[in-house]
Amino acid sequence: MLKMLHSEEIGYEWTELVHSWEEFENQHSFVEVGRLESTNHPWCIADWIQQTQSAAYCPTINLVQYSSDFVSWW
Repeated sequence: MLKMLHSEEIGYEWTELVHSWEEFENQHSFVEVGRLESTNHPWCIADWIQQTQSAAYCPTINLVQYSSDFVSWW
C-alpha cells in the first residue's frame, strides 16, 4: 500500500498526509482494528481489489463524486 501511495508526486500536502498516516500506523504497530464493509464503497476501491491491489493501478476519478462516495462508505 505504501509503495502505491508514494508512487507519484501529487504535491506537498499529499506527501505530508501519507507521511503522517505512516507515522500513525507505526505508533500502533500496524494493528488492524477492523475492516470496512464493502457496502457503498467507491467503485475504484472494488476495481483496485480486483487488480490484486496493484501498486500500478491508477484510476481516473472524479474527486467530488469520490469524496461523497468515500464519506458514505466510511
